[in-house]
Amino acid sequence: MSERSDYFESERKRILGEIGLRDEDDTVYTKWIEKIDKGEFSVEDVPAFMDDYFGKYAKKDEESTSKIKDELRKRIDIIKPQLAEHFKCPEEQIIVGDLSFEEAEDDVRKVQARIVFGNVVCSNSNISDLGDLEYVEKSLIISGCYIRDTGKVKYIGEDFDSCDSDLERISEVEYIGGNATCGKNVKDIGKLKHCIGRFDCSKSRDLKSLQSLTYLGKTPNLGWINNLGNVRMVEDELICTGDEEIDEFPNLEYVGGQMVLGFNNFFLPKKLSVDGDLLFTNSQIREVKDCDLVVGNNVYYGEEYREEIPEKDGTSWTLIEGGIVKFDDNVKVFGDIVCDDGKKMSREDVATKKAEITPNDMLKAGASEAGKSTEAKGILQELTPEQITGIIQNILDEDDFSGNK
Repeated sequence: MSERSDYFESERKRILGEIGLRDEDDTVYTKWIEKIDKGEFSVEDVPAFMDDYFGKYAKKDEESTSKIKDELRKRIDIIKPQLAEHFKCPEEQIIVGDLSFEEAEDDVRKVQARIVFGNVVCSNSNISDLGDLEYVEKSLIISGCYIRDTGKVKYIGEDFDSCDSDLERISEVEYIGGNATCGKNVKDIGKLKHCIGRFDCSKSRDLKSLQSLTYLGKTPNLGWINNLGNVRMVEDELICTGDEEIDEFPNLEYVGGQMVLGFNNFFLPKKLSVDGDLLFTNSQIREVKDCDLVVGNNVYYGEEYREEIPEKDGTSWTLIEGGIVKFDDNVKVFGDIVCDDGKKMSREDVATKKAEITPNDMLKAGASEAGKSTEAKGILQELTPEQITGIIQNILDEDDFSGNK
């Protein structure tokens, strides 16, 4: 592996371990198949079996593991007595296959299951209570029903959909292995720590924060939330502008794809690894000095944009956007540093170049506006009295006091 690959793989595994995730491995299933086939599976094995079968996996290898997991699922009926004894429930509450209430009788309001080795579909039904349900191997679909709380559910292996439902609270769920779509009434996501797919709470106006979430597997759609909170890893591209505007990411450490910063981004976290391109083009960040930053591909900055803003009294001031981003030695870039017009720059260029603000610009802008700019202060302090006199004379030659040429 290359230095780049070694670094990002090491960082990824470190963070996954710290937040309680791991990658799926065939061996976690084959060992249980062997044990069941030998008749050696006991009640004492149930906690370890549940931890593997309903594992908190960040990366799933569907091609190599699905067939093996299917083989293990065929043996669940054999170990139902041990599972039932451990969970202190009837064997009938351990369901192998899908559990659907879409065509249930009107008076069926409660789910009678503890573990479902398949999907649970309550959409467009009269179900209002998930009962003692704790584990759903595949998807939990409650769209269009009366459930207000996910109750005792801890684990959802694939997708979770609560659109057009009465759901207000995701209580005990810690892991969602696919996409999570929150309906408009959701105001609390409880203990949810990991969403392996896309987390979409764009309709949930009453949800104020991401609470315990530490991992997002896909680019999120956060709607009214603009702070990533406790999220440490986004294992996909992260777009912080436009419809998915994200202003703050205080605990973010790893982005698995490109990262596009937005107009409201002023700061980076203390440590950040971006396994892709990093675009400063539309952000307010001009210097990276308090962040240990590693970028796997290219860094892009915006070409400087200037606009003269006229005032009613005839004066004007200069709006300056884009421009160079300065790096200290705490930044490592495996690719190139590129202006969005395609011009490449060396690290020396980036470290030394300043926004080209001329003394005339600063004097025209007025002392109060000039004082707000670090670059302006530096320029003014370096001028000699003779230079200032010359600049003033140039301005008098160019402009009269009415603001007209």
